[in-house]
Amino acid sequence: MKRARIAAVLLVPAILLLVAGCDDGTPMETGFSDVQLIIVPQEATLTAGETIQLSLMVRDAQGNLTPHPASLEARWQTSDAEIAKVTSDGTVTALGDGEVDVTAGCRGQCAWATVLVGDGS
Repeated sequence: MKRARIAAVLLVPAILLLVAGCDDGTPMETGFSDVQLIIVPQEATLTAGETIQLSLMVRDAQGNLTPHPASLEARWQTSDAEIAKVTSDGTVTALGDGEVDVTAGCRGQCAWATVLVGDGS
């Protein structure tokens, strides 16, 4: 129980920092103007133990999708690390039943995807 409280105390500020950085509307400096970050796929369903590779994409003002520049580090995070974890390259591993939001943020912009983890039935 004490571990869960410590984890919650550490996780809440990290989530607040990530979300605060997502809402400032600062344009991403990628050579594009008016860009939007998108996670592909935006929805996924997994069973415990399965993985999926999510990709962070940039949508420009004309609607063209291009990969997020590797030179701009993105921060990946899940809303519940007991249901799924995500690595720094966007690989999601399903751990337990439930639904999580996976967030990727870079330079004040964020993208979200939803991952549903079930038992396969």
